[in-house]
Amino acid sequence: MVYQFQLFESDNLHLPSPIEGESLYSWCIRFHRLSTNTKAKQTIRQLFGHATTGARHDFPTRLGHFSTTTQFLLGTIEELIYERTVFSIFAPFLTQDAVDDVIRNMRDGQYSRIAYRIGLRGIPTFTVAPLKACAICINEDRVLHGSTYWHIEHQFPTSLTCTKHGSSLLVATQIFHAEIQHWNLPSDIPLSGWMNYRKPDAREIILLNKLSEWSLWVSRIADRNFEEGVLRRTYLLRAKSMGWTHSDGKIDFERIRVAFRKKYANLEPVPGFSFVKDTWFAHGGFLGEILLSIGNNKHPLRNLLVMDFLFDSHQTFLSEYDRVCDALAQDKLGNLWSDLVDSTSLLKMLVSDAGFTVNTAAQKLHIPVQSAIRRLRRDGVAFQQNRRIALPTEEAMTSFLLDGDSLDEIALKLQIKKHQIISYLTKHPDLQISWRQAVQKKEIEKHRSMFLQFLSDNPNIQERNVRRTPESGFRWLKENDIDWLHGHLPGIWNQR
Repeated sequence: MVYQFQLFESDNLHLPSPIEGESLYSWCIRFHRLSTNTKAKQTIRQLFGHATTGARHDFPTRLGHFSTTTQFLLGTIEELIYERTVFSIFAPFLTQDAVDDVIRNMRDGQYSRIAYRIGLRGIPTFTVAPLKACAICINEDRVLHGSTYWHIEHQFPTSLTCTKHGSSLLVATQIFHAEIQHWNLPSDIPLSGWMNYRKPDAREIILLNKLSEWSLWVSRIADRNFEEGVLRRTYLLRAKSMGWTHSDGKIDFERIRVAFRKKYANLEPVPGFSFVKDTWFAHGGFLGEILLSIGNNKHPLRNLLVMDFLFDSHQTFLSEYDRVCDALAQDKLGNLWSDLVDSTSLLKMLVSDAGFTVNTAAQKLHIPVQSAIRRLRRDGVAFQQNRRIALPTEEAMTSFLLDGDSLDEIALKLQIKKHQIISYLTKHPDLQISWRQAVQKKEIEKHRSMFLQFLSDNPNIQERNVRRTPESGFRWLKENDIDWLHGHLPGIWNQR
């Protein structure tokens, strides 16, 4: 069936006017309720030209088809992406190449590519941005608009409070997200559909409100790209100006870590903030990754926490960031890394406290392995070194990787250490991509077989119970192989 332009040619279909600050997902739900379609999948196919794409509320794809079908009622494709999805909070922390690639894939591509580009591949949840709503806004929206809707600023993974009312947001459960194709507005969700988590106290609300304000500000300057190296220098210089240094001028990371925990440790139980727990360790978790260049952390919430921690206002941060940009352009900062960071102490921390091999630690700190070994031996620090894999073992390992075997299986078969395989994959990115694809293919085959076997073993089971039984593999297939699942169990989509 051809749907293009049908929305405007039919007398009984009317496009609802977009509400300011409404997410694309929310607008699609309101359109569905005004249409004559009886099933959500009909509307999704009508709008996106695909049966499932529109069910994604965070990073929908096929927006090129959507824009053409609606004759750009909600704006250009770029306006849709930046103003009605959560991408605007991620964009400033990505390279321009990554931004362009995400836009291409949201226009007409794959979600898996988007997740890879924003650095969130393999997260153990149904979405990078759980649906959230403000209880006060729900009541106000009913009066003002005659309907509730999903506010885009509430959906940012960095926001847990409403900037308008200062109240904590309701957060939809993972179970609800598994049923998200039913297209519910905030007022449709029963009490059981919202997470039952400890509500933040007054002090925590203040911290979360500030983060929500930072989120809103960053989303409004989404056309800026905060380059990772410049960000790190900006953070380090700010920490130095706050006095968190040793007598030799080097950054005192332990004092920074302790100060951060004093301010933010209470946020650990809050949904989405569990990563704060890792700052308890000497390496500082995400704080060490960002400040000490021992990892690559693109998630906006991590960076906004550091910004809020170090800067008292948005303008103070932006002025400092621009100043560092200018100084770098004029080569006035010299070797800021060696001036502010004691790489030997950091090397010892990574090896002793974080458990990295000397090879991995040296790679993260951009220093020669032999130099790292000499420093550790000089200071009497015990360490593990990646051993070179023999050629026959290397060939067998490559074969197992291309077959999609797990790292634990390969390590057991070849009697080598798992970290050796990880190190090898790091040095061979093309093989790493092929291995991940093989693993995914293997997982798909496994879950398809498990699903078909479950149906064979339970010929009289009701379809709604198939969806609810973990042993059926339904949920995994729904998230990773939905078209195949739809073809083998079409009636499941009629179940509420």
